Amino acid sequence: KYLSEENYRNLLSELKSFPDNIDARMYTSFLNNDILYQGDGIDNMPIIDLAKGSKDIKLVSALILSNTCDIRMFPSSIMYAPIIKLSNYQSVLKQHCSDTDKVNNHILNLKQQKITQIMYLPATGKMEESLVFLDRVYSIDNKYINRSNLKDIRLVIMDFIF
Repeated sequence: KYLSEENYRNLLSELKSFPDNIDARMYTSFLNNDILYQGDGIDNMPIIDLAKGSKDIKLVSALILSNTCDIRMFPSSIMYAPIIKLSNYQSVLKQHCSDTDKVNNHILNLKQQKITQIMYLPATGKMEESLVFLDRVYSIDNKYINRSNLKDIRLVIMDFIF
């Protein structure tokens, strides 16, 4: 047993509160600013939407999915998925679905992390409520992200991923 009795009780309490306790506690600011972490929200990551026939490169905010150790140990490609503002997603849903209750229930399910391929991200200082579609993954050469300016392009670091 590696948890103290008090920490064990706190863990059980937090688990019982799930999913109502999803908030900015998902993020941390206590990590090295020069290291790229799994769970980093990063600005200016390139995507091309080939499904829509686009050949244009668009720079978006994205969540780093690659394992921190893999990124650091060898020059593997970095996997990431775009971060989409929840308000934008809601607007699209409302355009395509006239059933307000259905849209509201879907958003509630997202916020409670009940939809497996979509991760809900609570708002934080640099980012409004957002989503990450885990089935829309891109990759890029490890050297693309300049580690010396991570503090400038980092939106969040997810505390529980790495």
